[in-house]
Amino acid sequence: MSGPGEKFSKGGSGRDEGFAGAQSDFSDSFTKWYQRGRKQRSSYENFRRHNPRFTGFASHSRTRYTGPDARLSKMWMRQSKEDLRSVEHLLAARIPLYYLVCFQCHQVAEKALKAALYAFSGIADRQLNTHDLVQLANDLSLLPGAPDVTTRVARLSDYYDTTRYPDKQVPPKVPADVFQDSQQAQEAFRLAKEVLAVIEPFAGV
Repeated sequence: MSGPGEKFSKGGSGRDEGFAGAQSDFSDSFTKWYQRGRKQRSSYENFRRHNPRFTGFASHSRTRYTGPDARLSKMWMRQSKEDLRSVEHLLAARIPLYYLVCFQCHQVAEKALKAALYAFSGIADRQLNTHDLVQLANDLSLLPGAPDVTTRVARLSDYYDTTRYPDKQVPPKVPADVFQDSQQAQEAFRLAKEVLAVIEPFAGV
C-alpha cells in the first residue's frame, strides 16, 4: 500500500511531465512558425532582387507574401473566364440584368489581374484581399514586360460596390434600378474581354 509521501511524489512527477510536454509542443510550434517566416521572407527578398522596379510592397514592410504559384494562377484565370461566360448568358437573357453584367465584368478583370500576379511575381496579402482594379493593374504594370491595362480597368473599377449596395448610390437607390443602360453593360463587357485577352498570354496559363 502506498504511503501519502509516495502518492504526493507521483502526483508531482505527473505535473512536471505534463509541463515538460506542453513546453515541447510549444517549442515545436515555434520552430515551425520561425521556419515558415524565414521561408516567406526569403521568397520576398528573392522577388525584390529580381524585380527592383517593383514597388508594390514598399509601404507594407510587414505584408505577408506568397511566391509565384502556377496552380493558383490557373485557378484564378479559369474563374475569370467563367465569369466572362456568365456575362454572355446575362446579356443574352430575355430581360438582361445589367447590374450583374457590370459587376461580373469587374470580377473578370480582378481575377485575371490576380492570376497574372500569382503567375509572374507572387502576390501580397493586401493585393489578394483588395478589389481595387486600378491598384492591381498599376502593381502589375511595374513588373518587367507586363502589360498596362490601368486605363481599361479604371472604367470598371466602380462596379464592385455600386452594382450591389443601395447605400453606395447618392442618394441611396436600388442598383437594379440604376443600371438600366444596355450601352454601359456592353462597354463593360468589351473592356472585360480586352483585359482578359491582354493578360492571359502574359500570365501564360
